[in-house]
Amino acid sequence: FDIIFFWVARMMMMGLNFMDEGPFRDVYIHAIVRDEKGAKMSKSKGNVIDPLVLVDQYGADALRFTLAAMAAQGRDIKLATNRVEGYRNFATKIWNAARFAEMNGCARVAGFDPAQVKLPLNRWILSEAATAAEGIAAGIPSFKFNEAAGAAYRFVWNQFCDWYLELAKPVLQGEGVDPAEKAETQATVAHVIDLICQLLHPFMPFLTEELWAQKAGEGAARVLSAGDASLVCLTRWPDLAALKDEAAEAEIGFVVDLISDIRSVRSEVNVPAGTQAPLVLVNASAATRATVEAWAPMIERLARVSAITFEAASPAQSAQIIVRGEVAALRAQVQQRRGPGGGRPHAGAVPGARPGGAAGRPGGRRRPGGAAPGAPAGHRPPPAAAGPAGGGGRRGRASGSNGSGRPRAAHCR
Repeated sequence: FDIIFFWVARMMMMGLNFMDEGPFRDVYIHAIVRDEKGAKMSKSKGNVIDPLVLVDQYGADALRFTLAAMAAQGRDIKLATNRVEGYRNFATKIWNAARFAEMNGCARVAGFDPAQVKLPLNRWILSEAATAAEGIAAGIPSFKFNEAAGAAYRFVWNQFCDWYLELAKPVLQGEGVDPAEKAETQATVAHVIDLICQLLHPFMPFLTEELWAQKAGEGAARVLSAGDASLVCLTRWPDLAALKDEAAEAEIGFVVDLISDIRSVRSEVNVPAGTQAPLVLVNASAATRATVEAWAPMIERLARVSAITFEAASPAQSAQIIVRGEVAALRAQVQQRRGPGGGRPHAGAVPGARPGGAAGRPGGRRRPGGAAPGAPAGHRPPPAAAGPAGGGGRRGRASGSNGSGRPRAAHCR
């Protein structure tokens, strides 16, 4: 860092002396990039990581996003190949989502106005896109690149790929669906994919330009309020503040938190994956009751719940969960089990269940990296600042303009 300071000071003095103006307005000095064990890279130690080799193996976008996601202020970057591989899997996830949209007829519609969508699920994902755009726009100018990359990562992987597409499957693929609701969802998916290209472009320029070009011929022509639609880099940063919707976030956010917390509790009390346990909502408010009743089939399928009931008190032999101020309880199943030595059967609760235990987190906040629908068993998406440790995507390069091809995945998991 001492050498960098003197170099910058010399350039400043030379610019003021000869040009009567400073050569820079801002100087960003990032942390030292070390090896995965925190040691300085040295040819004599043999721990040098060649960035050109990483680009050839995983793509330039994966390496670029890795460095941005790990660029926390005041902390050195411990670079490892498995972190780059994890963000390559993130790029693969985007390609899978685009393929899923194509297979389900999601294309741009002429005259589509995102501010006029009616389904709560579609309003929710547009509201989350507005929140992500706000976080990215705030992080980049303040040189908090890790926070900006984290906002983009959470929106694309967790909210769009894992939750929105999973919750939208009954509308996109179900029978007897209202044609107007299906058409609105298809148009919303196509619109959000275009937004993803714009939001991710500062971190993954090759992938987003390639995806933007391939999606150009699907549906109606892009209509932008400003900028050139031929390239992502020529478009203006999207202004999505008007799409924020607190009501939609309260409804869909509660469903997402409830399913996530039920899964966490099932894991903590060692409920077998194939076992379905009944869910009880205790003294639920009218709004919560309406939300749960509307999304009951999805909650039962994704959280493996056998039935949902509403009661005034928590049942005995249950694990309690606090979700956004509401109390839910997983009732323990009573099974007939053989006694020691194969003796007489006796009644017993699910092994590991903690009767009446408060397993939820105050406020119902989601655990970072929690399992989401479509993720492989045991998969935890990497936190943005710490980088991934390898992920759940298929292997294959994801950058388009640096010589790598698209993966052969046919759907978004």
